[in-house]
Amino acid sequence: MTDFNRSARIFWWTVTTAGAVIFGFALKSISHFDNLEILKIGAFVLVVMLTGLRPIRVPGTITSFTPGDIFIFLAALFWGPSAAILIAVPAAYFINNLWLEQLAYHVSVDIPVIVLGEFRYGIMGSRHRKTYEEWLEDHLRHFDLLAITAETTVPYASLRATLSA
Repeated sequence: MTDFNRSARIFWWTVTTAGAVIFGFALKSISHFDNLEILKIGAFVLVVMLTGLRPIRVPGTITSFTPGDIFIFLAALFWGPSAAILIAVPAAYFINNLWLEQLAYHVSVDIPVIVLGEFRYGIMGSRHRKTYEEWLEDHLRHFDLLAITAETTVPYASLRATLSA
């Protein structure tokens, strides 16, 4: 969190604390459930975690959803909002931890060299040039660079047309 400014850190801690309190209330509210119901909720957590590893992209948008979302809504219908919260929180934690996702299946993010060049060009004109250059140096090792070939020019041309529109 060292890259957050003071306001962002305050916001993050406020939201995290509120979430923890809500999670605690959700735990307390299912304390009267019998063991079989709690086991079913645990099974839903596992299903949501596993199905969340493969998000489904909505064509033409940056939006995606996972089949696990359906199970969270079903839990809300079957057991109420507390169970849905208890299912969604660990699943979100699991899915949002990149190392766990990469453990499940190896993800490779490839960047064509020409796109990296465009990114560096944008950095050169930025008033935050030094910060962005440092970020790029810190994070570039996480990506594979693709040489310029006929295949890499196709998605680049598509991206460029989208940005120009």
